Amino acid sequence: MKKLLLAATVLFSTNLVSAASGSVGFILGNPTAITGQYKISNIKSYQGGLAFSYDDSVLIYGDYLLHHPGLIKTTEPFINSLVPYIGIGVAAVVTSKDRRDDSGYFGKDDGSFGMGVRIPLGIEWFNEDPSFSVYFEIVPGISVFPETSAEFMGGLGLRYHM
Repeated sequence: MKKLLLAATVLFSTNLVSAASGSVGFILGNPTAITGQYKISNIKSYQGGLAFSYDDSVLIYGDYLLHHPGLIKTTEPFINSLVPYIGIGVAAVVTSKDRRDDSGYFGKDDGSFGMGVRIPLGIEWFNEDPSFSVYFEIVPGISVFPETSAEFMGGLGLRYHM
């Protein structure tokens, strides 16, 4: 039985590594987070991020993105290489510190949980060798729990593509 479990674990791990055709990186801004992206096709991908805040909160988000390569057409090659994208996603945050103001995400306070909807709007530049990209996004959204309010996120990021 142990050999069967070991074989299944090795097989599962090998499949995960071979299926990893995504990217890892970070974004600086609101939030500053560790990020990952998994490309489904040339125009579709999933992205997610994990952020830890100085005020004892943890934010996790996930988005479905639609990329639009070739949308920008000019005589400048660099501008033509920019790929705009739009998406829809969710964000969840947990806090553990008692805050007396609304400085955190979704108006949370002592040890609470919040959720919201995100609409990432961005533009990305890809480099072929080494394979990385630089992106900028703004992310308007709305808090849906524990209260309804407007939210705004965004930043400048870097991804390394595997």
